[in-house]
Amino acid sequence: MNCTSFPSTEAEKSNSIRETWFRMTVGEEATGSAGATRMRGAANNKIWQGSITFMKVEEEGLGLVAGLIEYLKTDDEGKQIHALRNVKTISDTLGPERTRNELIPFLLDTFTEGDRVLQVLAEELGDFVHQVGGEQHASILIPLLESLVSVEDVKVKTAAVNSFIKIIPILPQRAYDKELFPLIETMTSSDTFTQKVSVALLYPEMYKRATTQQREELLSMFQQLVDDETVVVRRSATRALKDLVAVAELRIRTTVLMGMTQTLADSERDTLKLWIMDILIEFVKSPHFPATDIRTRILEIYQALSKDPSWRVQFKVAELSPLFIKHLPDNAVRAEFVRPYFGFFDNDRDSVVKTIAATNLAAFCSFLPPDTIVRIVIPQLKDVREESIQFREAFVASVMELSQNLSREEFAKYIMPMITGFLEEQTPEVRASTISHLASVQKHMDISTIIQQITDSLDLVASDRQWRIRIEIIESFTYIAQQLGPAQFDKDLLQFCSEYLCDSVAKVRESTVGVLSQIAGSFGLEWIRNSLFPSVGRFITHNSYLVRSTLLQLYSNVTKISTTPFIVSDILPRVIRLTNDRIPNVRFHVVKALAVLGHAVEKPATDQILEHLRHFTTDRDRDVKKMAQDALDEF
Repeated sequence: MNCTSFPSTEAEKSNSIRETWFRMTVGEEATGSAGATRMRGAANNKIWQGSITFMKVEEEGLGLVAGLIEYLKTDDEGKQIHALRNVKTISDTLGPERTRNELIPFLLDTFTEGDRVLQVLAEELGDFVHQVGGEQHASILIPLLESLVSVEDVKVKTAAVNSFIKIIPILPQRAYDKELFPLIETMTSSDTFTQKVSVALLYPEMYKRATTQQREELLSMFQQLVDDETVVVRRSATRALKDLVAVAELRIRTTVLMGMTQTLADSERDTLKLWIMDILIEFVKSPHFPATDIRTRILEIYQALSKDPSWRVQFKVAELSPLFIKHLPDNAVRAEFVRPYFGFFDNDRDSVVKTIAATNLAAFCSFLPPDTIVRIVIPQLKDVREESIQFREAFVASVMELSQNLSREEFAKYIMPMITGFLEEQTPEVRASTISHLASVQKHMDISTIIQQITDSLDLVASDRQWRIRIEIIESFTYIAQQLGPAQFDKDLLQFCSEYLCDSVAKVRESTVGVLSQIAGSFGLEWIRNSLFPSVGRFITHNSYLVRSTLLQLYSNVTKISTTPFIVSDILPRVIRLTNDRIPNVRFHVVKALAVLGHAVEKPATDQILEHLRHFTTDRDRDVKKMAQDALDEF
């Protein structure tokens, strides 16, 4: 009988269920009266090939669970993974007692290889406590998790550790004391590095619920991992130390854990030292951590790491320094770390390290008081030298942003001369970066005072071969226009900005349309009529059909901020001038523009636009014709 077909009588149903489960567990050959006899014998003796006993389930869900059990027994990895993803369904059908007595032993005996399968099993076990009967039975999962954290595959090990961490807090105290604690001790003293790598990551969670005596033992055992001869074990201990600092008492942090950190920081292995900054951040985040320890031991480690021979270690320190200084207790302590940070700008440092330090300079200085910036930071800014374009761009941006912490007078005295120098540099990227970050200094300066330097810089970068630089310049015009006002913008920059509508790169043209539309929204319809349209109108006869199409996109954008009279008098005549353009692409954009206009105006202006659209339904190009018909259908 098929496992998804059920007989009608109660007796038949009972026999059917038992026979179905017997077939899954003993074998398909067990049929007929002889098979039934063997089935009853197997049931009575609780024997199931595959190390799991005979199980009786209710009729509801039998087919699904039967199929999942079959998948668990197969050698097909994909089917095993599918079954394990649904192992809670099997468990819910069996109930907690049979799950503990039959399913868990089966999983422990059956799944010993196949990294993908083991990873899925490890992931599921973290949320399996309810299935085994709740917290009082959670310890039943320990042997299975122990076997999984001992697997060499990193993904399996990680999943098993994460599941273990979920279970540790909810274990009954007796299970914690009698089963888990001895297991941690055994794994820590193991001869295999795989167990030690995994167990190191369990210490922070173990420490949370340990007694005072147990905590002393845990710290002693953890010290073994910190001193282990295997680098991969020490690296795992380094990663765990950060979380251990977060949960330990202040006395333990300043003594035992600080000593471990110093040991790891003194290592010759940069793979260990890459994690030290995370640990230092956790130390300084600790409530009431002594400022004297920060000024001495923490500062000493920070300085050593910032000068480490490995550029990767230096990079990590520079990258995390803003977050580190944020958590320091006061400005006096923060000032102690400024000069070590500026060591990243020394001439002998790697360009990559200098660049990340320059990128984070403004964020680093945002936690410093103005007097520290003026007294310590600015004098050192003048000595920074680096030819790398990436560094110069990042440095310019940070210098302009850090000025937000200064007064107007301090800005004028210290930062303004630097900005002027940036605008005069010969490197287009530096000039572009300066112009694009002018918004960050708006509260300190009137842009009109340096408009000449801005226009001179624009002359250099206008035709730069890197289109991303051109976009960077274009996007800065929105802010500059608002600062200058319509009259001065028209005089100094409107024509320059409009020229980008003719750029050879589509992204640049699109960006220009967007920027001019934003400026138009700020300056109003009179500015559009008297300044914008006369400036861009000459492009209606441009040789490139791409430019003419771009112009139509600008008209469409401006329509969204216009009134019906303005659309009819100023925009519509300009659009229909291109009605008979010889290039189908342009006529296609005319139709699109007319559709936008038609939805933006009120009657009777709509009828006039519809008449123009009907003209295109007879166009010789089929795409234009279809676009026109679709537009008419919308009306």
